[in-house]
Amino acid sequence: MKAYGMRGTGLDLAPLDQAYFRRVDAYVAYNGSHILVEDDLNGLLRVKDFAGVLALLDAKIDRHGCSRLNLIRAETLHQLGRPDEAHAECQRIAKVHDADPDVWALLGWLEMAAGRTSVALSLFKRALRVDPGHVMSLVNSAYLSRSQACHAHDGPSEVLGRRVCIATSIPPKHTGTTRACVSTWLSAGFEVLSVNPAEELPLLESRFPEVRFVAAPRDGREHFGKPLVYIEDMLKALQETGADVLGIVNADIAFCRGGDFLGFVIRQAEGGMLFGPRVDIARPDAQTAGMYHCGFDYFFFDREAVPDLSDSGFCIGVPWWDIFFPYAFLLQGLPVRMNLSPVAYHLAHDVHWSVRDFNRMGLRFAQMTSGLFGVQDPAAVMAKCTASTLNTFIHSQARSACEVLFKRCASLYYDDSLFAEIMAPVDACRHLDYMRTLLWLKSRQPSPYERVMGGRA
Repeated sequence: MKAYGMRGTGLDLAPLDQAYFRRVDAYVAYNGSHILVEDDLNGLLRVKDFAGVLALLDAKIDRHGCSRLNLIRAETLHQLGRPDEAHAECQRIAKVHDADPDVWALLGWLEMAAGRTSVALSLFKRALRVDPGHVMSLVNSAYLSRSQACHAHDGPSEVLGRRVCIATSIPPKHTGTTRACVSTWLSAGFEVLSVNPAEELPLLESRFPEVRFVAAPRDGREHFGKPLVYIEDMLKALQETGADVLGIVNADIAFCRGGDFLGFVIRQAEGGMLFGPRVDIARPDAQTAGMYHCGFDYFFFDREAVPDLSDSGFCIGVPWWDIFFPYAFLLQGLPVRMNLSPVAYHLAHDVHWSVRDFNRMGLRFAQMTSGLFGVQDPAAVMAKCTASTLNTFIHSQARSACEVLFKRCASLYYDDSLFAEIMAPVDACRHLDYMRTLLWLKSRQPSPYERVMGGRA
């Protein structure tokens, strides 16, 4: 989902790389055109051969005439630095497929990228006339209809004297960016702990004297090819600090300055968990919100409410860990609250992730939440899947998991009432998506993804 906010007089957009890959993935995975281009398209995207993507799409469009493929082509033209051609492509699609809200939403997004916000707003409203529940258009229309961003609370903390310790795993590279992020944690009043492989500690301890470092007893190199830290090892290190509220935050996340975010965290994490998504920004000094990320990057929780995650198999940073972690609290019957205000910022960069790990850990998630999404035996599903249908199945699980997570968690806003007003239509759409999921589960009818697979497991 894309969402933009304005602060002051400028409008910043995150680099297109991130948005492009996620939008193309959404078109391919959820709109049926994956049957036409999935394997070839994924191969070209992995090596960023955008010219090859265009050639493939041109061939498929001539044969099938699918509007979703045209939308991917328009996004690709913009990615190649050809915005005028991208705009012309969208205009051409709109003449033929004027009842497709994604066409008008993409046109709106291109206008936003060009700084023509009033035109963008009219296009998002056009998309809403076609589909009043179109989430991307609801969010962007709400933001563009306001002349200023929401501001955080400025009152003093009501919970002074309680300690909050954040655990992370600071990478030995890009320490300048990480130092800037960690400084926002420290200035907000959080203690900081970093769990790393022992060989990384000498370098990091000299560069981050204000951070306490702990050697990880093991790492994920054997299973994931990287020295990632296991969730249970990070939780153990956190609990040994004796802090009242514990947190896990990705090292490339900066928190907004000002207000009483520390007090907000302490109050909302009591007895359970508080977590939330990040917002991508184009550069470190950006003052406006970019695209909401589809995952979650910060988690705070009561030290007395930590579930037993022994042998979970999840490391910080692998696919699905950020969905599995709040689910672990929900499955224990603990209260989980999701903060939907833009308080966690992330400098956008290229994402390198493994399809193999995404599928493997998605199945692991399904096994640990067996039956929650209508999948009683994930191993049986895996056995009947080909490589492409397995990826489709895992994407459907991710979508269902996020829909249920949004519904089962209480929505909070670390902002004034204006932000709650802006996000109200989004909450309504999430509720409708959740109800559609429940109706489908009760109907016992195969989903579109399972029709591709050949039936429900």
